[in-house]
Amino acid sequence: MVGRWGGDEFVVMLTQTPATAAMGVLRRIVLAVSNIVVPASDPQHRVSTSIGLAGFRPGEDLPSFISRVDQALYQAKNNGRGRVEIAPA
Repeated sequence: MVGRWGGDEFVVMLTQTPATAAMGVLRRIVLAVSNIVVPASDPQHRVSTSIGLAGFRPGEDLPSFISRVDQALYQAKNNGRGRVEIAPA
């Protein structure tokens, strides 16, 4: 499932997907977004995406899960964008 979370943030929910498979999907998204060309824009300005990845822990509440994903997202942004970072287990 894919949905807009707010502003320029989106959620991709991959149910029953091992972390290695999820990482592959998310890396393909990063690559696809990096290939987007905006007509009539400065070629120096490229579209990029930063992604935080976390596996849902049994018994974890939703606010804790979202917080871990958000921390990984900001780590991706701080580490240079155009990347996927995994939340600590």
